[in-house]
Amino acid sequence: MRKIAEWALVCFAALMAVAWPAPPLPGHAAWADPLMLLCAIAFAASLLSERERSLSTVNGALLVALGYLGWAARSAAAHHAGGWKVLGIAELVCVFAIAAALTRQAAFRDRLVRAWIFGAALLGAIGLGVALLVTAGFDPGPLLVGSGELGLSLRPAGLCSTGMLAELSLVPLLILYADGERLVGRRARLALGALLGVTMALSATRTLLAVAAGLLFLDALRSGRARRAVAGLLVLAVIALASVRIDIHRSGAPGIRWRIAASALATARAHPLIGVGPTASPARAAWPGP
Repeated sequence: MRKIAEWALVCFAALMAVAWPAPPLPGHAAWADPLMLLCAIAFAASLLSERERSLSTVNGALLVALGYLGWAARSAAAHHAGGWKVLGIAELVCVFAIAAALTRQAAFRDRLVRAWIFGAALLGAIGLGVALLVTAGFDPGPLLVGSGELGLSLRPAGLCSTGMLAELSLVPLLILYADGERLVGRRARLALGALLGVTMALSATRTLLAVAAGLLFLDALRSGRARRAVAGLLVLAVIALASVRIDIHRSGAPGIRWRIAASALATARAHPLIGVGPTASPARAAWPGP
């Protein structure tokens, strides 16, 4: 059963960002969700069959995740809505706990990371192909188009949104930089790094700031120059705040994400304990102007 759990987790890592085509499942579930359910069942059966009584998977981070799940469930119950959202959070807690337990074995950890890297690379290649079609004037529908708020045609999307594709590529790109030659070989590292780097750059999202932050952190680990990393992170923080504050539509108002954050803060102040429920909008802000 442990092998089934490992196989399901690897497939989950490769498919976790795929949003199109949507499967015939309730609650906006994606193709990766049944794989996580299979993984959880197989992992639980494995623990029972092995009679493992160790609580080594329970640590402070997992307890925080479980506390967040309980808090979300309390909010959903108070507002009589949000069951599917709570189930999604429960799935994330399962991913967190099971991945932490299974990746203690270095061989499986490498296999899982490779699945993430190659899955992100495949989605990136599809996304770039779709972006080229859109730029050339072809309609790629029903595949997802990534022009978004910026209105740029050459933004990768395809089987998932541009933002999700950028987020999916973040960790694989940093791992290729840090340990890619050992994981996939020198040539594959260069090819995959270039593919993910181009995908990330053309996404034109704030995830690019996270790439820079990750590179600064890795450089500090290698060289021991923590001061340079701290200075760089402070600069990135200022850039991030400025990018949220500035309105690219020149409406004279703060940027849309700045107004969203202000509205969310007001909601949190008005409902500090159980929120407004997992299905309600925590923030409201007109777009593009006030």
